[in-house]
Amino acid sequence: MPSVQVLPPKLQKPIENIIQKENFTTYSIDMREIEADGSYLGVLREINIKGETPDGTSKELNLFTKTMIQDGDVNIYSMPRAYANETYMYTEFRDIAYEVQDEYSLPQEERFKIAKSYNSTDDQIIIMENLALQGFAMYPRMEVLPLKFAEMAIQQLAKYHSFAFILKEKRPKFFQERVKKMKQPFFYGQKDFNDFTKNFSRISINCLQPELKDKLEKFLASSYDKYAKYTQDPADTWTLVHGDYRHSNVMAKFDVSGLFQQR
Repeated sequence: MPSVQVLPPKLQKPIENIIQKENFTTYSIDMREIEADGSYLGVLREINIKGETPDGTSKELNLFTKTMIQDGDVNIYSMPRAYANETYMYTEFRDIAYEVQDEYSLPQEERFKIAKSYNSTDDQIIIMENLALQGFAMYPRMEVLPLKFAEMAIQQLAKYHSFAFILKEKRPKFFQERVKKMKQPFFYGQKDFNDFTKNFSRISINCLQPELKDKLEKFLASSYDKYAKYTQDPADTWTLVHGDYRHSNVMAKFDVSGLFQQR
């Protein structure tokens, strides 16, 4: 018989579906909310499921979930679209990326790896394997990152970018329908977006010499339309980007000698 901690309503059905698909006959569920440095757009939880399968084998499933907040003050982009994009990357894109890498027998050490995720019945929920329990961690966002970390992060980002060109060549239908038609979630041209961009730009501008400050202040006023065109012009070269690629959004394994593996 199941021993179940009370799950939030939005997670109840998705977790039940996973339990059924993973063929648990008996199980217990342990859940806790977690806090992550710099995470503002979702409620984060660890959900651990322990039980047995029909042949009596013990089984454990360690999940990480992110549920979209309902009362967040986000006026610069569409949160539902951001969640939809992220869900797509962990499901459809992950499947096609692994398929192409298998097709060309790419060595495991050279492959682009994406965390395993689980289908959800709600597009406001992301469910994936809990990498933290496999020894992966985020680098503190307020600390200067090591050179080795930066090198590996850029290498992984380059692999990610490359898939736009690979899919355009090897999976043209998928590229046209599921890559090129993707939209940024930002509300370009609206006052909140422009004010946000201006405020963050001025933090950097204020660190410069006076003559450079003047040049960039003049450029800033004309940059809003240019940025929207740069990211959305259908006639331009299209690639895949990570919308928030900062070091506290990259998980890695560390030991006493430094970084040795990344996801």
